[in-house]
Amino acid sequence: MILAALLALAALQAEPIKCKAGPIDHRFGGTEWLVYACNDGRSILARAKPSSPAAPFYFIIAATEKGHELYG
Repeated sequence: MILAALLALAALQAEPIKCKAGPIDHRFGGTEWLVYACNDGRSILARAKPSSPAAPFYFIIAATEKGHELYG
């Protein structure tokens, strides 16, 4: 699923995006997430920890020409 979202995002950008820096642990809304930085320096990928009730959900906040977009 994460790969599909990254491929869709890459189609919108001139250069493929890679989110490999990290992860750091972070808590959003009482749920534990693993957060990665992306190679464009402006986007992040967050995925629920495997032990989380939200797993296997993930989302990407991606920088675009229009601002930022949320994919999940």
